[in-house]
Amino acid sequence: MTRRLLHALPLLLALAAPAQAADAEGRFALKGGGATSCANFVEARRMGAGDLRLFEGFVDGYVTAANLLTPDTFDLVPWQTTALLLEMLGAYCQRTPQAQFAAAVTRLVSALSAERLRSSSNLVGARSASGVVPLYAEVLRRVQDALRARNYTVPEANGAWDEYTRLALERFQRENNLPVNGLPDQRTLFALLQRVN
Repeated sequence: MTRRLLHALPLLLALAAPAQAADAEGRFALKGGGATSCANFVEARRMGAGDLRLFEGFVDGYVTAANLLTPDTFDLVPWQTTALLLEMLGAYCQRTPQAQFAAAVTRLVSALSAERLRSSSNLVGARSASGVVPLYAEVLRRVQDALRARNYTVPEANGAWDEYTRLALERFQRENNLPVNGLPDQRTLFALLQRVN
């Protein structure tokens, strides 16, 4: 993962205050990986243990529930894969091993929610000789807007995959020391869209 991510993540997480619903005394039951510490998550990642699936499942379930329960929301993390979220959580948990894993997930999702999709968006297959990356048309439009803002040649930000977008992504990747494949992969999307400075 990029150095920028690892350096900016503590600030991102620190700025996101977790919102919680609970009983009258502020208590609630945690299940699965959320009930353990960041230190346990870090150890599961280090060992590549089967327990890692417990944390993956917690993250996926948390995001799904948050999508359901957050007003004006279709997808809180519209381009971030579970693998990227786990990478970001790993960086945070390395620095704060005493933190509860559920609290870390809450803070991360809250921090990322400003860029959420507020309504449904069709999936688009971004293709190059290297493969296909599925993403929401709205995310592709954001990619095109970000490329245009950086003066890359993309005639229109319309959320449709085209040769201009692929070539602009290749140039962006080359100029930012990313693997050049012309696809909006996770590293490219992070470098282009993540608003962490």
